[in-house]
Amino acid sequence: MPNASAPNAPCVLVWLSPQTTVMPGWVRPSWGPTTWTMPWSTSPIGRIGTPNSAQFARSVSTWVRLIGSAIGPGVVLDLSRHLDHVLSVDAESATAVAGAGIVLTTLAADTRAATGGRLTFAPDPSSASRATLGGAIGNDACGNHSVRYGRTSDHVVELHLVTAEGLLLTATRDGLRATDPADAAATERAAAITASLRELTAANLAILRTQLETIPRQVSGYHLAKLLPENGFDVTGFLAGSEGTLAVATEAMVRLVKEPAQRLLVVLGYADIYDAGDAADEGLDEVTIGMAHRGRLNVLTNIAGKTYGQ
Repeated sequence: MPNASAPNAPCVLVWLSPQTTVMPGWVRPSWGPTTWTMPWSTSPIGRIGTPNSAQFARSVSTWVRLIGSAIGPGVVLDLSRHLDHVLSVDAESATAVAGAGIVLTTLAADTRAATGGRLTFAPDPSSASRATLGGAIGNDACGNHSVRYGRTSDHVVELHLVTAEGLLLTATRDGLRATDPADAAATERAAAITASLRELTAANLAILRTQLETIPRQVSGYHLAKLLPENGFDVTGFLAGSEGTLAVATEAMVRLVKEPAQRLLVVLGYADIYDAGDAADEGLDEVTIGMAHRGRLNVLTNIAGKTYGQ
């Protein structure tokens, strides 16, 4: 039977027997983790034993059955119990800070409420009603509106991280730093990781430029192309999609987008695809078609021999 730690502990620990099944498909008999933890803040995460960090990082905050299953005798970090709130919303800069355990639909609703319905968090995968922000970042999740708004990595401004050594770092769009500037160990580690990433990028410029980020939804593998000089050494974009294998994300600053004033679905019928292509340049714009980037509209209108915006 599971045993919970004392209620005044910095996090709740549940020790599992090899035969324990917490939820079907998430913790499998004999494959399940040794411990399931529900930290109340960031600080205890760094104190959880690190020998199995590669195992416990895999399922942090995901709550998506496809890849959220805990494998191996490691430690599961469940951030959805306590690190699940919007911490701040800045309508002027169109950003919000939230714990990695917040559910995506809650994040979207809370940011809309805080801005009078003007701004929201855009990524909306089909699992948004149960997937957490940490999981969306770990997967670099997309969703129905990704053609217009892009992937989760396009909306992450900063990531607060815990390394396997228990150090607190902050990843940004242009680098990596110690979360606390007075933390000498974290500052040294951030500098070392930055140097290694720059060296890795410099040694593989050609392949990163030609083989990665060639399609809009290329989300598999590590996003090393985000580290290219022309991409600003975007460490947050690089970490998105890494499934927690590089660090544990506990908090994120995310970019918000304007909420449409009105929503309307229009269904148009054509005799064939050629007639549809001929009409593609008649009134198409990013306001009337909220599912499309300018580049996708170019593809449509090029069928009719014109470029969007002409």
